[in-house]
Amino acid sequence: MAQTDAKREKLKVMAIVAHPHDFTHCAGTCGVHAALGDDVTVVTLMSGEKMHNERYYNELMKPESERDPAIVNMDLKEYGAQKEQEFIRAVELFGIKDIRIFHAPEPFRYFLAPEYGQVLSEVILEVRPDILITQSPYIDGNLTGRYNMSNIALDDHSQAAIAVHEGLYIAACPDHEKKIAPHLVALTLYMGIYFNRDQVDFYIDVTDFIEQRVQAEAMFMSQGHTYDFSKRRIEVTVGGQGYWSGTAYSEGFVRSRFEVYDEIPVSPISIKRARESRLSFISRIEGKKG
Repeated sequence: MAQTDAKREKLKVMAIVAHPHDFTHCAGTCGVHAALGDDVTVVTLMSGEKMHNERYYNELMKPESERDPAIVNMDLKEYGAQKEQEFIRAVELFGIKDIRIFHAPEPFRYFLAPEYGQVLSEVILEVRPDILITQSPYIDGNLTGRYNMSNIALDDHSQAAIAVHEGLYIAACPDHEKKIAPHLVALTLYMGIYFNRDQVDFYIDVTDFIEQRVQAEAMFMSQGHTYDFSKRRIEVTVGGQGYWSGTAYSEGFVRSRFEVYDEIPVSPISIKRARESRLSFISRIEGKKG
């Protein structure tokens, strides 16, 4: 587990996702920062009541005479409430208590619900995060022509990311009515799961949180997830990112814009990787310590 450095400045980290399950794509990283003593806030824009209801999907694929009426006629609010509880339990696995749930319309299209830019600006101004993690606003992870409207995807995830950016913009502007101090987020990150491998800027080693990642995935029983399915999914995704980045398990991120440093940054893990033996490298990929 990450240990708090007495000299390290405490940070505020916020993750804003479209649906409850989307949190899992950055859950290990949020757990790393919570373990470091940072304040971590997780927000879902939607309850997900219309998303990933696999039992309902399954019933609709059957002939009408064979469908289970209890599943077909299940109340959306009941399903949404189940997902909300799964979301809360999944987030708490990583030592995070500040959990926010909004109920934006589904499917979400920012141009149909522009008020959520203001809604998100208010939570940003309340929490005042240093780092904000969200989803990609781009089509297939294409970064060519950033903020070009022809490059914006029409799905819940990208549209939620657009609402986040609008919230960031509003929060950064002085409020002449409420007299609230503006807030600029130092670093906005997009989850690397939405990008091609060669577009990811950096990875966070989440090996210490891999069991929690599996448990969080399995938490979403409303989406049909089982422990075996979740373990396999994590091995393929988080394990795949780990192998590519030279560790057992990792989560990748893309910066929304360049950063400026006062010296060339190099990760201690990168230095260790450059100096270690091949056998040590293989052991690290296996998830072994030392």
